Amino acid sequence: LQEVPVGSTSEALEKLREGLELRKVESTGANARSSRSHAIILLQLERPGGQMTKISLIDLAGSERASHTQNSGAALRDGAKINQSLLALANCINALGESSRSESRDGGKNQQRKPPFRDSKLTLLLKSSLITGSMVSMIANIHPGRDHFEDSS
Repeated sequence: LQEVPVGSTSEALEKLREGLELRKVESTGANARSSRSHAIILLQLERPGGQMTKISLIDLAGSERASHTQNSGAALRDGAKINQSLLALANCINALGESSRSESRDGGKNQQRKPPFRDSKLTLLLKSSLITGSMVSMIANIHPGRDHFEDSS
């Protein structure tokens, strides 16, 4: 993980290419080119007048069932780590959603479950984006096959 200042769009694109080349991709029984790591690009832009804008581009490695991937050894451990970080992210999002729903019902008087941001490096990196009222868009690549229905629900 590194922070790299850039002075132009072309420099930023070059750093993005370098980062993508470092991304770990392997073949599994489920996918010929399976991401074995998450990719997180955080852009901090200075707008005219000195106002700072933050843009996060995140490509999450997909959750895979070990029985589908036929992985073993290091690849199996990589998959388990990916699944743990995705579960931590889901737990944070669920806790934030529960907190938001209960605040609207009781005016924020009840003790809320705190999102477990410390459960993963991924959630620690995304914490500020999740709690600051940022605009978030998500694109999901979901396998259409019947055998993968439970993975997508």
